[in-house]
Amino acid sequence: MAWLTLNRKNTVGKNGKRARELLYAEIPAYFTWDGTNKQWKKRSRGFSLGRINYVPRKMEDEYYLRVLLNIFRGPTSFDDIKTFNGVVYQSYKEACFARGILDDDQVFIDGLIEANSLARPEQVWLKTCHLLSEDIETKKREEYNNPELTLTEAQIINYIFQEIEMIMLFNGGTLKDIAHLPQPSREDIDNSNRLIVDEMRYDRVYLEEKHVEWVQMLTTEQRSIYDEITGAVFKDLDAAAVRSRGQVVLNVASSGIASLLLEGGRTAHSRFAIPLNPDEYSVCKIKPKSDLAKLIKEASLIIWDEAPMMSKFCFESLDKILSDIMKNRDNKVFGGKVVVFGGDFRQVLPVINGAGRAEIVMSSLNALYLWDHCKVLKLTKNMRLLSDKLSVDEAKDIQKISDWLLAVGDGRINEPNDGEAVIDIPEELLITEAENPVAAICKEIYGDPTEMHKNNDPKFFQKRPILAPTNDDVNPINHYMLQHLQGEERIYLSADSIDPTDSDSLNNPVITLDFLNNIKLSGLPHHALRLKIGLPVMLLRNIDPKGGLCNGTRLQITQLANHIVEAKVITGDKSGDIVLILSINLTPSDTKLPFKMRRR
Repeated sequence: MAWLTLNRKNTVGKNGKRARELLYAEIPAYFTWDGTNKQWKKRSRGFSLGRINYVPRKMEDEYYLRVLLNIFRGPTSFDDIKTFNGVVYQSYKEACFARGILDDDQVFIDGLIEANSLARPEQVWLKTCHLLSEDIETKKREEYNNPELTLTEAQIINYIFQEIEMIMLFNGGTLKDIAHLPQPSREDIDNSNRLIVDEMRYDRVYLEEKHVEWVQMLTTEQRSIYDEITGAVFKDLDAAAVRSRGQVVLNVASSGIASLLLEGGRTAHSRFAIPLNPDEYSVCKIKPKSDLAKLIKEASLIIWDEAPMMSKFCFESLDKILSDIMKNRDNKVFGGKVVVFGGDFRQVLPVINGAGRAEIVMSSLNALYLWDHCKVLKLTKNMRLLSDKLSVDEAKDIQKISDWLLAVGDGRINEPNDGEAVIDIPEELLITEAENPVAAICKEIYGDPTEMHKNNDPKFFQKRPILAPTNDDVNPINHYMLQHLQGEERIYLSADSIDPTDSDSLNNPVITLDFLNNIKLSGLPHHALRLKIGLPVMLLRNIDPKGGLCNGTRLQITQLANHIVEAKVITGDKSGDIVLILSINLTPSDTKLPFKMRRR
């Protein structure tokens, strides 16, 4: 094949581009075809777009060859195309699976072997149980204080499943829900409601002491609201005080990153099983007699932070399930539970794709049919200005910026206006001289990007985010930072597929793998994910909220393996923790697609 010959010679094409640097479809841009001599030659002028002809799935070998041609640069033989990590595979399909660009369970198995920690059902369990069991005998020797203890293989497997079952019970699940897996004996398993146990584990003496200290620090305005809320629950009790008396308080937030700021916080979707895309008919997916239902029934107070950014249908769903759980015969709001919503309507309201101003406002919390039953309490003092650590000049600067932000939020800029106005941004917040805007803002925030890898201080990245309104702005900034950041780079390719639940599209020959690879959507990483050691990244999904890994958590890459990424948490109370991130299936929330896809 002429292309392979071109790669063997590594011929130089237009603009000094060498053949081995190019994909098959990129060759026509730098070379032209000599039909007489049946070979490629250097392009001297002009430009041409290359493409690879469509191949139906039933032509299996050709189909998977086409997939590899879209990602493999510079092969010198067909065996090169079938080679990955030094192994020559028998078929192009096997080579695709080895690269992890097809949707199968091998990536979980390989990830477990790299990370030495993961639990997956059936097939994965059979191939990795020896990794999960390697320290169980040592653990039991220490637990029973018997250095000579020897366990049979059956006992080891039973103990492993007991450990897994206790972890699942702690998170509201059970091995009983997974078919075809062995079930452990139950005698050593705590079958109490682990959710309630978790909410009751607080140090009551410590909370009592902190409650006394915090109450003394309240301003007059805060004390008034404190009395109002605690009077609705118990007299003279707040969250710390309620917990110090052995009662349950559920702290939730609308976003994962906000939930990390709350003691025992979880996202509202996670805690109350609220559907991701709720509507007026949605209900929380909680079984009335489940552990979660019993926990909610025991709760004396529910605190929901950043509430205005959620759709009113989320609160309606919660109202329905609380009425069901509490058997609300008196038709009380939220089943008679005291619910405290926190937030500011001047910040982000519910995000509705393609919606106008009226639709967004009508989806907000204050358009809820329960809003008339809510009492609005306001905090107006800027607590930063009361800090003893601020100088006079710092306090003045904070006051100036705060007043400007409040004026923008209240619509007092360029009055009178009808809700739309030209906003003058203060001079000190602007970068006024910049030949390259992307380079200028990156240098202003991070300094020299080529020196950024030397900085190991988590606070450096905590205080330096770059906010952009759309992905069209985000992508050039990320590309610039990646180019200039020093460090080892890896490119991870996703495995894209049609969701098995979308039976109509599953066998549609038009939806090819390379078509799925080229789809770019908000909230979904690109097919080719470039990472470097030292790079700050942000999670897009809730992986382990209790462990600090949720949507919005920021991390810094420390190691890059074939199937596992090691990173250091740089935000929240888990800052400094080293975590392992495995690839997971992501389904885009963008409903504009005529089919349901998933990307791993």
